[in-house]
Amino acid sequence: VDMIPIDDRNVYRCNKTGPVHFSPLFNKYNFSKVYSGLFGGVVSFTREQFRRVNGASNLYFGWGAGDDDLRNRVGNKKLPLLRKSLVYGIYDMVNHTGVKEEGWDKNPDRLKIYGTGRLRQDVNGLNSLLYSVDWLRTSQIYTWIGIGFNETAVIEAVPAHLRMADKKDLNYAKAKFIIIS
Repeated sequence: VDMIPIDDRNVYRCNKTGPVHFSPLFNKYNFSKVYSGLFGGVVSFTREQFRRVNGASNLYFGWGAGDDDLRNRVGNKKLPLLRKSLVYGIYDMVNHTGVKEEGWDKNPDRLKIYGTGRLRQDVNGLNSLLYSVDWLRTSQIYTWIGIGFNETAVIEAVPAHLRMADKKDLNYAKAKFIIIS
């Protein structure tokens, strides 16, 4: 968790109409729109919506394009994209400067993976998860589940011709959202 809402009127709940993007503005970019298609940060889906889009792709290791791929999955299944208004959807992003965390490196293949998104949506996602539950910690206020996976096995579970496009797909910034309060 690295996004903290600034306005407490930004109530977290799923919307039966479509998935909701809660975080259109955040401090990292001086509270300016990064690009119109942004769907990263904080989002919500009903269970039915998440199943309909087959969840998120399992191919993104490292940083980049996974949230755009998820946004496209929503559009591919003809669900409307909802976004919180700029009045409420403002966040403080925890500063990661100087912190070396696994998974924060840019994935050099992210835009090639992104290029095959529509083709693999129905075969890569919830229906192809490969993981193990390594540990479980429970307390009165939360349950923490530690999972493990084999990156090679996850990638090889996707047919080779659907893993990456021949060239980078740079058409990732556009999407239409319905603004909600």
